[in-house]
Amino acid sequence: MTTESNKQSEEEKYCVRYISFAKPVERLLVRLIVLFTVLLLLAQSILTHEGIRYRISKVDRAEGVPAAESASNP
Repeated sequence: MTTESNKQSEEEKYCVRYISFAKPVERLLVRLIVLFTVLLLLAQSILTHEGIRYRISKVDRAEGVPAAESASNP
């Protein structure tokens, strides 16, 4: 009987320690997800401006003439 009650109290202690550890970690993860989502949206909105995109993105500088322009000038 004592080993069974001792086992149960150890399980309860573990559950309490786990919950006290997991709650702050979960809060931190949720905050990080929100932060990175906001940063992603901000970066994508900045890249919609052509002048800024040309300076930030190497792809735009390395691109050739757009297809629409090359089709109109044979």
